[in-house]
Amino acid sequence: MPRYCPLCGGRLVYDNSVKLYVCQSCGAMLTLEDIIRERDRIASLARGGDVRKRDAREYLRWWTSSKRQSEED
Repeated sequence: MPRYCPLCGGRLVYDNSVKLYVCQSCGAMLTLEDIIRERDRIASLARGGDVRKRDAREYLRWWTSSKRQSEED
């Protein structure tokens, strides 16, 4: 059972009358599938950020090494 809202981090409570999880903080009403989908989306964004940072570091490393080589020539 999910405990925290993927949208705001608030506490989730299952409302049996509507069969949805309700956030006590932002009032969002989510199905279990909605919660899983949102958590997967957030995780993929986080992984994408890591890939971009890694690519930027690799490019910077390549660029600075090519500058050093041209200065040596």
